[in-house]
Amino acid sequence: MDYTVVWRVFQCKNPKCDFILKISEDDLGIQSNINKLLKCPICGTVNSSVVEEAPRWKYCRVCERLQPLENFHRHKFTSSSFRSGRQLECKECKNKEINPYLNPLRTADQHRESSEHRRLYGFLSGEDKVNSKKIYKKFNGECFKCGRELPFEEKNPKEMRLDHTLPASLLWPLQCGPTLLCSDCNNKKHGLWPSEFYEEVELRRLSVLTGILYKLLAGEPRFNPRAVKWLVKNIDEFLARWIKYPDEIKKIRKMIIKFESIDIFVKARSVPAFLRSK
Repeated sequence: MDYTVVWRVFQCKNPKCDFILKISEDDLGIQSNINKLLKCPICGTVNSSVVEEAPRWKYCRVCERLQPLENFHRHKFTSSSFRSGRQLECKECKNKEINPYLNPLRTADQHRESSEHRRLYGFLSGEDKVNSKKIYKKFNGECFKCGRELPFEEKNPKEMRLDHTLPASLLWPLQCGPTLLCSDCNNKKHGLWPSEFYEEVELRRLSVLTGILYKLLAGEPRFNPRAVKWLVKNIDEFLARWIKYPDEIKKIRKMIIKFESIDIFVKARSVPAFLRSK
């Protein structure tokens, strides 16, 4: 099985047919055979009008289940093995099967670098400590998403997670309104904006529990405006401190341009050429 292939999965558009079709994006590029591939084998309907909007799925190489692309962590396009832009293992398998094996093999430098990356985002977002016991009680000791009862774990938690309701990757700090999740739901939520993970009724309840405006939770992903404003104003200080992580700096800049149409380098006195390159 090719775990790098991305599949379009959708139900036949014939309202009287409930057959689920699956077609690889590789095959979608073969125009001479496209109508045959999109033809429902049950009712004969050609589904050319729905395939482009169909969700993207791929197989996990560990559990071998076909899952939505969002269930896989992002990965750089370093080779054909990652042409989907996602890792080969789903988040659940990565957490339960891969990381427990790899973590003991990682060097102290690798762990230190990972910690530095977390500090970088924490530095930008203004991350501060939160009262985990208070959050635990607020959510009645239950995972907000699945309702599973969780033990209170203050140090080295295995089942309980305080999730960045608004993603840390978009420079939102944990203290702006954390959500209590189990480890499984936290892995599925990873990096997603609330509206991409929760149902409307959940978003309204989450707004009450976290104090975050429903409009923000239910809207499109956006960067923390305070963090972006600080970055633009203090870009020289930021570059001087974190210049050893050029890939992260370029990633943050690219995403802020994409989501906010703001270039954080606009007021910089001097920016190394390698930070401006793609």
